[in-house]
Amino acid sequence: MKATAALALCGLLILAAPCMAGAANAAEVDLTKGRLFQSGTYSIQTMGALNKSGRTIDFLEVECGFFLKGQLIRPGGGAAQNVQPGQTAYFDVRSSDTSNADSTECRVGGATPKDNVEAPRQSSAPPSWDQTLATRAVTMALLTAVAIDLSRASGKPPKGLFGRDGDGIRRGH
Repeated sequence: MKATAALALCGLLILAAPCMAGAANAAEVDLTKGRLFQSGTYSIQTMGALNKSGRTIDFLEVECGFFLKGQLIRPGGGAAQNVQPGQTAYFDVRSSDTSNADSTECRVGGATPKDNVEAPRQSSAPPSWDQTLATRAVTMALLTAVAIDLSRASGKPPKGLFGRDGDGIRRGH
């Protein structure tokens, strides 16, 4: 089971590597929290994000935890686009069902520099269609291998993966 889990983890890291390539370092972004306020069932944390890197950040994602008396209620997220070097972007981070939140803790969730964005492809198919199919196939194969290993360890087949009898044979209704 450990070998399959390690294989699955390695496979997912390989699949995620292109998404992380060239990401701006979180240390290159200074976050400043503004006012925390409530609107209906939402809590809204106003934010400022200073781009200290030498590159334009095409997409900046910020994640916040919304707390009540030190206890995490829910996470929330917000984003800014096209943040030039030396520029501060201002935006809101929102979370639903947190109208009683009294504090937040925030971090940079991801920052993609402008030079990491792919140029549009000249094709009739959607961009990266083949990559999407390959990624889904590999991910499903890895998840299936992990599910089979877990079922062998527990002696019970995972629900929804095998037939009703757990032998992998699908039968009519």
